[in-house]
Amino acid sequence: MQKLGSFYLAKPFRIAELSQWLDECEKRLDIKTPIGIRRKEKRARVHLDVSYCVGSSDQTMTGIITDLSPSGFCLQANHDFEKAQEVKVVSALPHTCSTASARWSKTTEGGNVMTGFSCD
Repeated sequence: MQKLGSFYLAKPFRIAELSQWLDECEKRLDIKTPIGIRRKEKRARVHLDVSYCVGSSDQTMTGIITDLSPSGFCLQANHDFEKAQEVKVVSALPHTCSTASARWSKTTEGGNVMTGFSCD
């Protein structure tokens, strides 16, 4: 069962055990591979020029937000992001998401990189 990546919790279980297992699962995921789970919340197709800083850097970069929802956004940029890499949005957005983490990433035909971010 463990070789297949399965896991079981004996009752009563500890939240810390479940959290640790989920963290280990996330490490095995390739963010370049689409998960295929449909989002249940509404997304708005947008074209918003945005400025942001990567991680703790103060260097401002620019990109285009193409898709926006209360829990995140898709950013088109000319560089790739690492899994869980944080960005600080400098530009004003229609909601209060100022810090977000990379969840998935893919390169477009034009050579730009589309990255899905989840608001922290």
